[in-house]
Amino acid sequence: MKDRIDDCSYYTPTKQYCSHSNVLSVLCIPCSLDFVHGTVTAVNETNLTLTCDDDYEPEQIHMQCFENGTVVYDDVCAAKYSYPLNITDIRGAGSRIDIMVKGEWGSICSDGFGSNEATVICKMFGLNYRSYSYWYGSRHIFIDNLKCNGSESHINECNYTVLNSCTSVYRARVYCTAYPLNITDIRLNSTISSRQGRVEVKVGGEWGTVCEDGFGRTDALVVCRMLGFNISYSNVLYLGTAYFGPGSGQIFVDELACSGDEYHLNECYYIPEHNCGHYDDVSVICSEHPFNIRLNSTVSSRQGRVEVEVGGEWGTVCDHGFGLTDALVVCRMLGFNVSYSNILYFGNAYFGQGNGAILFRHLSCNGDEFHLSECNYFPPDYCGHHDDVSVICFGKLL
Repeated sequence: MKDRIDDCSYYTPTKQYCSHSNVLSVLCIPCSLDFVHGTVTAVNETNLTLTCDDDYEPEQIHMQCFENGTVVYDDVCAAKYSYPLNITDIRGAGSRIDIMVKGEWGSICSDGFGSNEATVICKMFGLNYRSYSYWYGSRHIFIDNLKCNGSESHINECNYTVLNSCTSVYRARVYCTAYPLNITDIRLNSTISSRQGRVEVKVGGEWGTVCEDGFGRTDALVVCRMLGFNISYSNVLYLGTAYFGPGSGQIFVDELACSGDEYHLNECYYIPEHNCGHYDDVSVICSEHPFNIRLNSTVSSRQGRVEVEVGGEWGTVCDHGFGLTDALVVCRMLGFNVSYSNILYFGNAYFGQGNGAILFRHLSCNGDEFHLSECNYFPPDYCGHHDDVSVICFGKLL
């Protein structure tokens, strides 16, 4: 043991790399510090203040160090949360799961989370398990490495780690069996006609909207069928991002998932909770006739900007995700006998920008279809007319 600093090795700072914020302080006291989960943050002679680590309580404790070497603490830093947690509330069936402990909401880490764990959580809501997924979040994590066998009725009957050792940025999300709202009416709200507009449903005498998240062609078909329209996929279209304007009141339905055979939305799976805003309100067009298609240019009917007519209005197609199989179906709809070798497609409004609605984004045809309505697509979020797609069909007319 060295008695002097000169007996130690060190570097002489010929250049000043350290700032005064890095200056070292040393505390010499007559007693031995024996504490954990805390840091000395204040000193007044032999009276010390310790700040407890995160997830330990109380916030601060005090100690006194005597000349005879003894030390007296007024408290200790104890774990704020311990197994089993005193869970006083739970929320989020059909979405992200939050539990309340000591008046604070927190989440469950996705590490090791699976169907058994989701089953037990659904039981806590009095529901049956449907599925689970993960969401990206920053909320405080109360539970990590939750391990259930599925027979438990409460997660406190399962094994889990309380202190946050979560290695994932994802939190658990659970979908339980649907508990349908009493939807008594439905309408399409717009100033154009009863066949097109923002989807609104009536629950408890109040009109509200439907979120576009997860909404697809089969859902649009059921909406039209509920309205009394006897139509097929080639007569329906759905649009997101509040195409017919944002609604008001509650957003009653999220993640709607119909098979297409239903006659009422309450026969479909959906979440009666949501994380949407009215800018996510979905709209539907129930056309009297299958929609038409054309290539708009001043050159010929074989080439031009792809335009689709729905409900008497012409709109365009976004180039996001558009490919050869989609171009093939466009040409086939127009009556051309083509193959992949005699079609071309262009993005970025190659034949100029159109106007009206942008009807499709990420059109996803497999190439065997005879109509765009047979292909999957997404609402045209994030697209502008500078993204309008164009196609050239070199084949012969049938």
